[in-house]
Amino acid sequence: MKKFYIVLILFLIPFFLFAEGEKETQQVLNSILPGLVSSENGKTDEISIDMAKLERLYRFVDQYYLYDIDKEKVYEAMASALFESLDDPYTYYVAKEEKDDYVESALGTYAGLGIQFTKTRLEYKDPNDIKTNYCLIDTIFPGTPGEKAGLRTGDYITAIEGEPVDEMEATECAQKMKGEPGTEVTITVLRGEKTFDMSIEREIVKIPTVNFTIIDNKYGYIQIAEFTDTTTTKVKDAIEDFNKNNVDKIIIDLRNNGGGDISVALQIADFFIDSKKLLTINYKEGTEADTVFYATKDTIVPEETECIVLVNSSSASSSEILTGALKDDNRAVIIGEKTFGKGCMQIVTPFAEGYISLTRARFLPPSMEPIHDVGISPDIEEPSLEMTDEEFEIYQNLFDQKVFSKYVDDNPEFTKENINAFTIPEGEVREQVLRILIRNEYLSRLPSEERLIPDPEYDKVLQRAITYFETGK
Repeated sequence: MKKFYIVLILFLIPFFLFAEGEKETQQVLNSILPGLVSSENGKTDEISIDMAKLERLYRFVDQYYLYDIDKEKVYEAMASALFESLDDPYTYYVAKEEKDDYVESALGTYAGLGIQFTKTRLEYKDPNDIKTNYCLIDTIFPGTPGEKAGLRTGDYITAIEGEPVDEMEATECAQKMKGEPGTEVTITVLRGEKTFDMSIEREIVKIPTVNFTIIDNKYGYIQIAEFTDTTTTKVKDAIEDFNKNNVDKIIIDLRNNGGGDISVALQIADFFIDSKKLLTINYKEGTEADTVFYATKDTIVPEETECIVLVNSSSASSSEILTGALKDDNRAVIIGEKTFGKGCMQIVTPFAEGYISLTRARFLPPSMEPIHDVGISPDIEEPSLEMTDEEFEIYQNLFDQKVFSKYVDDNPEFTKENINAFTIPEGEVREQVLRILIRNEYLSRLPSEERLIPDPEYDKVLQRAITYFETGK
């Protein structure tokens, strides 16, 4: 009987302590901030209620928590939580410690792999959702180590130098992938259900904006990798060069262009379209009237000039604005794959000691057909040439063994003869794929400003565009 009472008392004491503590806690909380703020119309304002609750909770923790509180860390966590709770990949808070990497990425010059990725902050990761645990590659810039190594948009990076990334913030992942030019970094990639390692040599990466040339003295070719403050001028230079050389067929290559400044995309559309609607920006109801943009009469591309736009599944945002305007006006034929489907715009601005990106509005092309999560379908579908899983596995082994780089070392002249003479020691890879792979190795040795050498023989989508110009179908 004694044992029974002893056990009973041991269980009861913690219960009473907890119950009494709960009353005391509630009294303290109620006394810290007694009132709730109301809005001007007399109705209870939910934000005021929530902020009052949060302040009471924060002051309670500050007053009674046993250890010192890092208030800067608390603030950063609360700000990040606000944005994370919106469940929008384009709305986020860049904390103070991540600001330098964010600005560096925006400026576009660093020693690394030439990729952009997103990663959920650690406090919001879900162990059962890979999207919240790993680095998701959303952009691979042309002519960079990442492209040469065979990385793809949609790949996940699960580890860096053997260290899993699921316990790293995005900033730490970025720092580990960067390093001295010429050094290697090994990343573990998840593609579908396959996981493999890739050792990639870092380079100084200068994110390109615009390159242009004339193919076969007949076809003007403009590659736009990103819409920045210098893009408009460079595209204008390209068009003026085409006009001077009597080029009446233009190809605009927006493949793998993830977007950028919307106003720049509209300025470029204005070069081609005369006095027509280009874009409607739709804001939150009750905040601002829709904004509609029209082209001016200041076109610089002659009306008789035929135009084609090349797109793929990584053409997004401002790329879709330009594509939609040219397509809906019947000013250009769209060739390639359905675009990504990012039909919303963000405010990006410094805030406190960090940055914020906030989805502000949705945009609609002249047809008013939605773009977001839908994309723009091409007039002529022509998928990009991609390696099969078996071909990629062979390529990965050859890349790790430096077969491509050794061949170019031994045959440094960038000629069609050297490209066609390249063979591999084992495995089966389609000849067209093999030629593209060794050609990419040659291109990677050139200065960035000389890497634009479009050749329809190695680019089936570009080849399809030229066929359309020649045959009308």
